[in-house]
Amino acid sequence: MRSFLAAAAILAAGPLSAQSMRAAEGRPAYDVGIPEPSQPTVFFANIKDGATVTSPVALEFGSLAIMIGAIGDFEDYFSGHHHLLIDVTADDLDLTQPIPATENIIHFGGGERRAVLGLLPGTYTLQLLAGDDNHVPHDPPVMSAPITITVVE
Repeated sequence: MRSFLAAAAILAAGPLSAQSMRAAEGRPAYDVGIPEPSQPTVFFANIKDGATVTSPVALEFGSLAIMIGAIGDFEDYFSGHHHLLIDVTADDLDLTQPIPATENIIHFGGGERRAVLGLLPGTYTLQLLAGDDNHVPHDPPVMSAPITITVVE
């Protein structure tokens, strides 16, 4: 209850960063390696570049300064849903067009923030790219840095 009241008091005072809110609640600030953005950003919340993992691979998607939800939930520039690029990067796409759905590009139009992938052993490049209700990337694009993971048995 104390955390809720502290958060409510902070929100009533105006927008603050997540780190500022944690400090006001008496909890330590945290560092997940993601800078507080001046622009919207998406990122992998539970896995870092160079990680070695086993299959199935559980992924958690994070976002800052953008509302993530199901298609149709929000009609705002700072909203969208995740697209997971596997062995494809945003550089390979025309970012003025809808993001295609392929076996290497998974759409999360329901606003999902987690995924479990059954990947064979090997090395993979993963990247998140946010898209609007029509699957078109924002301008400028809201995307994570590509990360490389190695799946072992």
